[in-house]
Amino acid sequence: MNDKHEGKNLSIDNFSKNKNCWIIDSRAKYHVSCSLENFLFYDTIVPIIVKLPNGNHVNATHKGTIKIVGKMFLQDILYIPNFSYNLISISKLAFSYNLKLIIFSKSYTI
Repeated sequence: MNDKHEGKNLSIDNFSKNKNCWIIDSRAKYHVSCSLENFLFYDTIVPIIVKLPNGNHVNATHKGTIKIVGKMFLQDILYIPNFSYNLISISKLAFSYNLKLIIFSKSYTI
């Protein structure tokens, strides 16, 4: 897979208004979706407590699979009700697909 994205001036608020945008997060432990509409399929789970960067704790209530692009699917995505963002965990992505992510000042390559 080879994906190149040129950097743009985007505020985090723009991401929270679009439930289809995904943030690639280097500190995220889990992939997280803020909308059940993003899932191809999902199951209700015993709630998993997820610690947010601000120190708050929230419950993930569902887990499932999402199609990102082409034949790329992310599994074990957690759904957190009332969360504002979709996050892709870099470490989980790299491990799942044996990928290397190279980050430059204005772009990235996977």
